[in-house]
Amino acid sequence: MLYASSERNSQERTATVTATTTTTNHPVPKVRPHKQQQHKYKHKHKHKHNQPSLQELKDQLFRSFDALKYKYSRDDDVTPQDNNHHHNNNNNNMNYNYNNRSDHQSQRRRQQHLFGESDIINNNDRNNNNKTIVVALLESIVDHYKSLLQRYDRELDSSSSQQQQQQQQQQYHRSSPRDTTRKRSRQCQPGDTEEEFDVLPVLMEVRSCLFRTHCCCQEHALKLQVVAVLTSVLRIEVHATTTTTTKRNEPLVDTIWDVCRNLLQDVAKNGGVVLPSRSLVLGLAVAIREDYQKRKHHNIDGSTKLLKLLQIVHQATTMEQQSYVQKQGDDDDDDDHHDDDDRHGDLHSVQEAYGIVWNMYLSSLGDHALRTRNPRDSNLAKAVHLLTRTMTTTTTANQKTQQEQQQQQQPFINTSHAEFPPFQPDIVSFNTVLDVAAKVGNQTIVDTLWNYMTTTTRTNEDSAIRPNVRSYNARLASLRDPATKLRILDQEIWPLLDKNNHNNNNENKNKNISQDSLPWDARTIDLLLAPLSLQGRKQDLYGMIERWIASTATSMLEPYQQRKVLQEKFSAFLYSASKMNDDGRLAKELFSRYMILVDDTNITTTIDVRDDDDGSVDDSRKVVLPERRHFNVLLEMYAKIATQALQQIQKYDAIHTTTSDSTYNSISNSNNDETDRNKNLEQYLDSLQTSRENAIRDAWDLFYLMEQLNQEEPHRKIFPDDYTWSAMVRCCRSGAQVSEIMNRASTAKREIPSPVVVRAAIGICGLLNDPTMACTLFERYRDDRPTTSSRSSPFTDTRLCNVLLSALADGARLGNTPLRFDSTNSSHDSSGLLQTLNGCSCTDAVLHVMEQVQHKDSQTYCNAASALQHNTHVQRSRPDGTLAMALFRNSTRDGVPSDGRMLNAIIRCFGNDIESALSSWKTAFRPACSPSHENADVNTRGWEQKKQRNLLAAYDGLVYVCGRAERPDVAVRIAYAMQKEGIELSERTFNSYVSGKRKRQQQQLLVVQDDDELPFSSSSSSSSSSSSSSTTTGRRLSNLFPKIRMIEQYENVLYVECKKYDTHDKRTEKDKRVRIII
Repeated sequence: MLYASSERNSQERTATVTATTTTTNHPVPKVRPHKQQQHKYKHKHKHKHNQPSLQELKDQLFRSFDALKYKYSRDDDVTPQDNNHHHNNNNNNMNYNYNNRSDHQSQRRRQQHLFGESDIINNNDRNNNNKTIVVALLESIVDHYKSLLQRYDRELDSSSSQQQQQQQQQQYHRSSPRDTTRKRSRQCQPGDTEEEFDVLPVLMEVRSCLFRTHCCCQEHALKLQVVAVLTSVLRIEVHATTTTTTKRNEPLVDTIWDVCRNLLQDVAKNGGVVLPSRSLVLGLAVAIREDYQKRKHHNIDGSTKLLKLLQIVHQATTMEQQSYVQKQGDDDDDDDHHDDDDRHGDLHSVQEAYGIVWNMYLSSLGDHALRTRNPRDSNLAKAVHLLTRTMTTTTTANQKTQQEQQQQQQPFINTSHAEFPPFQPDIVSFNTVLDVAAKVGNQTIVDTLWNYMTTTTRTNEDSAIRPNVRSYNARLASLRDPATKLRILDQEIWPLLDKNNHNNNNENKNKNISQDSLPWDARTIDLLLAPLSLQGRKQDLYGMIERWIASTATSMLEPYQQRKVLQEKFSAFLYSASKMNDDGRLAKELFSRYMILVDDTNITTTIDVRDDDDGSVDDSRKVVLPERRHFNVLLEMYAKIATQALQQIQKYDAIHTTTSDSTYNSISNSNNDETDRNKNLEQYLDSLQTSRENAIRDAWDLFYLMEQLNQEEPHRKIFPDDYTWSAMVRCCRSGAQVSEIMNRASTAKREIPSPVVVRAAIGICGLLNDPTMACTLFERYRDDRPTTSSRSSPFTDTRLCNVLLSALADGARLGNTPLRFDSTNSSHDSSGLLQTLNGCSCTDAVLHVMEQVQHKDSQTYCNAASALQHNTHVQRSRPDGTLAMALFRNSTRDGVPSDGRMLNAIIRCFGNDIESALSSWKTAFRPACSPSHENADVNTRGWEQKKQRNLLAAYDGLVYVCGRAERPDVAVRIAYAMQKEGIELSERTFNSYVSGKRKRQQQQLLVVQDDDELPFSSSSSSSSSSSSSSTTTGRRLSNLFPKIRMIEQYENVLYVECKKYDTHDKRTEKDKRVRIII
């Protein structure tokens, strides 16, 4: 019915315009009568619920355009008789807009609606009356514009839903992609032809028509009407680019703004006649703000437009204030002051809008700092300067009297800065800048503004700006020290609670708490949740939560609204608790303390707050009904704990096998806490295993509870989704259990698992050292993926192939065992992949998969290089350096950019061949870190920082090769070269050397355990055996005589160069070393 009403009004408006032009001799397009057209429309489109087709809307628009063009082509030639005739016709037909009212009443109502109470348009003026019809036609065009966009959105939604249904049918019926495309194209069309669905020409015609008509209006009130219409079009244009597939037309938006600015400037120059309304100013400011936030090019500063709008509004309000004061002095003897009161009310409302736009301007100044994450942004500093300048001016005692006199005569006048119109900041202004400063991490700005607020409160109580809850939240968010947050809570926030309760004459502060008297909200609790838990003050935390729940219950009336607020905020609490390093204990306590599992409609959010709380779980506290997102947060936390524990077990298990790792123990772990942990490494591994098992057990218990609630109360819709299944596959202990979960997900959803779940399952199989199951899952689910173009090309999905390569890389790192596929796995081998990979090692499988991937990216080469650096079955006639250079050349050929991460992985493939690595560094890798101006945009912001990060990562890979070759002397030379290039050394560089040396020692242990077969050779010829024995002897000599080669001395030098003293590092708090630089 929304479309029908819009269509009816627009048809009547167009019929009126046509009636005004029928007296001339020029042909005018005929408009079908409303009843006939409605009858035809109902007869033709009964199945569309009385909605006009796009073709009818387009025809209606073009008839309106033709009538409008004809009217303005004859406007200058109209005689007074014609004007009278036009006026008579308008008097007979002007009731189309205002529900059968008279012309005078309808125009008066339109003036009140658009720009407030004002007798600007003279109803006896025939020219103004005709031009009012023009504005009505413009608004009719806007209505059509909205109808087109709404219809376009509805068609897109219906086509997307039909497309999803068609994809599901394709997955089960195996229809060909060509037939699917044909069916989808037919469903997307609302009519019989595809041209009917294209609305872009109609929208462009609407825009051009608006630009042709705005210059024809001369009166100030009519200019404001046109500005109101253009503002509506501007907001629709900004909204349309996000809700539809319409291409963004930024020059069009700028042109609309220029037209509105010029019209408002003309009105403001002749002040005292008309004043823009509050809704007009705010609507235009919101449109500018939204357009600036959605622009792709960040170099366009939208704050300049808001500043220009502020200047225009300031000029208009100043002229209106002067006119009001002058008229009030002339009419002191009159008794009727009703119109003066209305003018004063309009002026006050515009001044309120002026303050709101000022706060929007301050927020726009901080947008650039939020985009670039730059704490020292110049626009943010400008916003701070505006606030501090205004506060300094208002708090100066010598100028206080003079400013009060100026404020009475001419409000908002400040001649110190002509560029920035003056304003009086409020707490919203300070909170806006405080939020931006806290998000970018500028503690100095937060402290400066906080001092200004508190100083003003102490010196001038009349103009005091007292901090509120939002101010405290911004201050807490900017702090990193938990002790400082708790000090603010104890010294400032808790006393405010007692003060507010005393002011409200409430003897018992624990009951009848309102949100106005509570000095914290859910955001405050979220910021203080971790500090209070780490300090063991959980009772204070629970007290804050329960007082907030009580205040929420007293401030809202609808129980449904209370429940939604509690569910939303508790999901944030659980998410913050899940990020703490406490094995999920706090999140589990919050869930068991406040979540009620039974859906009872009679449950209330009222909770009793007791100071003598012993921490026990009481059913009276359970007021939050859990949703699926609460379960997903906890399951994701358990999956993260289990995955990290597994990675740590694999890491320290590898360290435990290298018993001769003297570098890390003798240098970096001396006189610190790491030595004790390494001595009790087995005990630490046991604790990790216990933590992993507990997380897996808790995750499965929660998953069973989730399924039970879904069966008992299906209306709550707590069934598992993609996030649930992706978390559960990471809580498995073996690849077989992962396969069982995937089958369970397919059965529950009655379709194949989503790509997110498939990628998570393949990735966890790699960490579980089951690359065979990873390949099986890849082959089982890759055919049914919607992105696969055909069965003959299974490697078109780059992300899925990258996950498979990552799983194979983990398999190569954890032993590089051969892949073995049984008959059960081979049943899913439709493309022959499993048969090809059967019996191959993980590194050989990576090479085969790399040849099949069609669209490679940087991650593809990183995963492949990570697998090949653990290669232990390469022929001796094929050194590791050759394979690394082949990878690099292939990446260059495929057009993949050589970032630092990829170069680090490729350089590690050289193994212990340091000479080849240095030679390739000079000729290939180092030039790749500094691309030419043709291949990289050096003017891009942050390009220099990105270059330094790429260089650091590539150098770390080179230092890793030094560790594999046990050449600390070369590593020291590389460290000096890094310092020469301006790269700051860190402990990460030294850890790269230690990692390479640890890998060398692991391979030496394998040689010692089996002297007959070297892990670097797959042949058993006599020549290779003799060379292997000589290599083994050389490596043993390097361990027997480290002092002769000065290995330990060079490693000490490298450690000193890379290690930086940090007062917050607990590992060096007992160090008393002195570094002397000559």
